[in-house]
Amino acid sequence: YNPNVNLFAYIQVLFEILPTGTLLNSASISTILLYEDKILIICQIIYFIVILIFAIKEIKDLIKKRIAYFKQIRIYFEWILIIFSFAVFITFAYKEFLLYQITQKLKESNKSISNLQELSYTNDLLIIFIAICVFIGTLKFLRIIRFNTNIKYLMLTL
Repeated sequence: YNPNVNLFAYIQVLFEILPTGTLLNSASISTILLYEDKILIICQIIYFIVILIFAIKEIKDLIKKRIAYFKQIRIYFEWILIIFSFAVFITFAYKEFLLYQITQKLKESNKSISNLQELSYTNDLLIIFIAICVFIGTLKFLRIIRFNTNIKYLMLTL
């Protein structure tokens, strides 16, 4: 842990000796922010509220249209975005819980050794979920602005 830059660093070095006598090694380095910025927390709360409103709107549409609701391909992307957004919130809350446990352990004893493996995996999972949400959001944004001729040519080249 480096308090000057607000980062936990988790380094994992694995060595495995194969039956043939060769040595197989791998290394990974993960960094995790200890405290999030207040502006980032506010943006996450706003995003959560927007996703909640969006999910309620989609549920109302589902109840209203029934089977006809699932005939549009766009609906599947909407639900993927909603599901992964909720997964982001749950994973972020779990990451914060793990961070709290680790910091409490470090406060009790400065010389204690903390295992950051679960925190590192949770952070990696959070990054994957956020990447999926950004990808789906980008697809939705391109769908919205596809009426612009310049964007239309860009989409045709892709």
